[in-house]
Amino acid sequence: MDEASLCDRIALIQNGSLMSVDTPQNIINSFPTALFAAKAKDIYRLLKDFRADPAVDSCYAFGEYLHITLKDDKNSDIVFKGLETKYQPQDFEVKQIPPTIEDSFILLMKENEKVPELIGKNE
Repeated sequence: MDEASLCDRIALIQNGSLMSVDTPQNIINSFPTALFAAKAKDIYRLLKDFRADPAVDSCYAFGEYLHITLKDDKNSDIVFKGLETKYQPQDFEVKQIPPTIEDSFILLMKENEKVPELIGKNE
């Protein structure tokens, strides 16, 4: 979706359903919450732990990182310290990042309940 940022307007479509039509920047700007990138030595274990944790709203693989949203993003430092203490991931790193068009697309899919197992916990 890197090419989408070069367009004047884009449409995000899933299974034939139109989810959003706007400029790439407006789609990114509509991302409603803080987004974090995290990684650890055992990324798969981190993914499983974070997906199962009630403080985490969504967690999905994105390259070498996990992209994470929290249920309480106003206290993210405290929440991530608690998660780190609870799961003790080796070489844990976390940072706040700007969302991408792909993150916006994944969020829209979750909102439309197209792939809840991809994003959040198995609800």
